[in-house]
Amino acid sequence: MKKTVLVLLIAFTMLLGTACGGDTVTESKAPSSEAESSALTESGVGDGAVNENSDDSSVADSSVPQVDPIYFDVYGWQGDMFFGYVNNNGEGYYGVIDAKGETVFNLEDGKYFAGSLKNDDTNAFYGDYALLKDNTIINRKGEKVFDLSATDFDAIYYHECLDVGYVLCSKEVNTFEETGTHYFAVKIADGSSYKFESDMKPMSPGHYYYFGNGIFIYSKANGGFGTNHTFFNILTKEEYAGYRLDEEGEKVYEYLPDLYFYDGFKGDSTTKPTVNGHFIAKSSETIVDCDLATGLWTITEIKDILEVDSVMSDKPATAPYIYMMKYSGESYGSERFMIDIRTGKYLMMNDYKSYDILSYVSGVGYLATVTNEGGGKFVTVIKEDGSRAFDPIATTLVQCYGNSLFVIKGDNGNMMLYNWKGEKVKEWETKLNKAVMGENSVMIVTMLDGTLSSLLYTKDGKEINITAMESLAEVKSTVIEGFSGGCYVYENLLVNEKGEAFVLRMN
Repeated sequence: MKKTVLVLLIAFTMLLGTACGGDTVTESKAPSSEAESSALTESGVGDGAVNENSDDSSVADSSVPQVDPIYFDVYGWQGDMFFGYVNNNGEGYYGVIDAKGETVFNLEDGKYFAGSLKNDDTNAFYGDYALLKDNTIINRKGEKVFDLSATDFDAIYYHECLDVGYVLCSKEVNTFEETGTHYFAVKIADGSSYKFESDMKPMSPGHYYYFGNGIFIYSKANGGFGTNHTFFNILTKEEYAGYRLDEEGEKVYEYLPDLYFYDGFKGDSTTKPTVNGHFIAKSSETIVDCDLATGLWTITEIKDILEVDSVMSDKPATAPYIYMMKYSGESYGSERFMIDIRTGKYLMMNDYKSYDILSYVSGVGYLATVTNEGGGKFVTVIKEDGSRAFDPIATTLVQCYGNSLFVIKGDNGNMMLYNWKGEKVKEWETKLNKAVMGENSVMIVTMLDGTLSSLLYTKDGKEINITAMESLAEVKSTVIEGFSGGCYVYENLLVNEKGEAFVLRMN
């Protein structure tokens, strides 16, 4: 992933400090004292800090060998932990840095995380632990806390339960009395373990799902409705059966959904752990809600919520748990509504020819793009009672959005920053190559005077000066990869919402 190379410090200074559309150059701040310069050099991200008090002749001396820069290439992130590779001409090692660009720990040569390190899909750590590909487990300080080779187990076959400090291991047994596999739950903190003795034997035929918080569920394969479910809590060793309540409130242990047909139950790093101890999914026109602590299933037909004969899915919304539906009115499928499957609450959406829900903030409403009968596309915030927070704003593109701001392309072709009250706080009369939303700010990348430039703005539209804490002359990347842990993430650069920049050069 090669990015624009900036050879001159003044060029990158213009990149970081130039006001959008203006000609004024804001100089980046240099250390104000010798002590501050020393502190920057020892900050953990390298020794390339600019020292204005240094002898210029030493910089210009061609006899001094030029060391090739060694960067930390950011591959992904989890909160304020940034994962990547220390790249020395194609050779190096993996490591983790924090939101200030300082090293948290480095892995030994040849060691790799078992999980993905792809941008915000990173799943290296589960809770306080991460599995490496050599079957060792480390904590958030990079310390080895488990080594499979130092145990009597043969394999680690499941590790996502590291979120509660456990890993599942197996051991092959081949004696005259028994040939087979034994399964164990191993506690990382002290190495203690116990063997699964019940019907809940992970990896046996059937479907197993892990919901987080130490809770597994097992259902027989291809049972359809009528399948029995078994829950197992590895923390308490408690095993219990899934059930529903009949009309008389009596427990019924059959006629439960086959989880295989519910995509939501397959889970990923964004759906675990569960919400308030429940796992909720939708299939066709039915909502299923499982209380994991008790095993109680509640199966609700959406048509029963609306008291209509039939409903049909329209298309999924961008916002999780929000579904866009239709039910039959005078003409089939004419009545549109959106439903939150966590709560069963719904809003009629017949004011629009079509719509999409982008984001939801409790107590505020739904950020949505809507289309009118003439085909015009607009953006608005729909309150929880169905009314609009402001008149829809014409747009052809929603560039990015957060929980208080969004950037759109207006009907005049310019990119504009709005808040969720419908107030325009900024307009750019230049093409934006990219815009990324922070928590209380927005970063844009645009072309200024032939240079790809990054500009940072507050939620009120005020430009924030980006202060360089390291030499910026050799930074490789000018493309924002995302936002996490209070920082805008570039390949070799972190910029926090105060405008402090941390160049990830390691030498």
